[in-house]
Amino acid sequence: MLPPLAGALPTGWGVELRRLSDRFNRIEGTPEGDYFNAANIEPYFAHHGWAQAHALATVMAETPSAFEGIRRVWDLGGGPGVLTAAASALMPGATFDLSDLRPEALAWAETRLRPLGVQLNTKRQRLPTLPDGTPDLVILGHVLNELHEWDQVDLLEAVKARLSPRGRILILEPALQNTARRLMALRDHLREAPYAILAPCPCADRCPMLALDRQWCVAERPWNPPPWFRALDAAAGLDRRMLSFAYLLVQKNGVARPPVARIVGVPRPQKGKVERWMCRPEGGERWEALARHGEPDWALPRCSEVDLRDDGELKAQPGAWPVRRFRS
Repeated sequence: MLPPLAGALPTGWGVELRRLSDRFNRIEGTPEGDYFNAANIEPYFAHHGWAQAHALATVMAETPSAFEGIRRVWDLGGGPGVLTAAASALMPGATFDLSDLRPEALAWAETRLRPLGVQLNTKRQRLPTLPDGTPDLVILGHVLNELHEWDQVDLLEAVKARLSPRGRILILEPALQNTARRLMALRDHLREAPYAILAPCPCADRCPMLALDRQWCVAERPWNPPPWFRALDAAAGLDRRMLSFAYLLVQKNGVARPPVARIVGVPRPQKGKVERWMCRPEGGERWEALARHGEPDWALPRCSEVDLRDDGELKAQPGAWPVRRFRS
């Protein structure tokens, strides 16, 4: 569903993408930002669209059962339909309601996505005004960070009131410290019954990592985008080496996950030590082992998970490394 590119990049795409990225960096809390126009929608779709599509696919691959039986999807504040395009390929048969403030973006989506077979309804709306109907999935992709904090809460409450009996909410946000920590705080509005946090959180209570000022919870994945993406990245003066994003997946009348330990930080290497910052149901911890024992199974990249036994301890691991754990 993403623009097929080959050969040289269209003239001016790098400049337009850079201008657009600079606008994104200065419109936090301003949903009427001036960012979409006829010249930058396609570069946006190609660059940010490619990354957001992979983020969506990553979340779906981690929790496939949460995306079964979806028939109606709301893509709120979705611009030209980046996530609508990706989700339509991953959820064939679903109908998509795409809303945004910018008529240029919606017109582009109508022109480009309908011919691809996307069952699409578009509507110019200001959040928290919502489309008609009852959605099975609501996607908020890079939307909350553009709203004032009180508008974020109002929007989430309005969405919750309209979900189908087992409806889901997927929030994708930039992997920035302030943005991610705000999402960590907003999860309190999404974790009370009858709602359950399906991913990525290992705990059902308040986010234990909020007590640590320098920690924020993001997904971070190695990826290998096509050469034209790298060329566009370089032309815009950007450097998207990793696929990084913050996210929450919530389900109405859902079942919370069993306890795990999630790696939320990888400290700088220290001689003779292996360390990771862990988020656990009981709180944040630093796990430490001596390097002379070898590489522990839990010495994984950020956002990886480690299975725990029923009593909350590590499952048996070959080698039985001595592990020191420090509660934050």
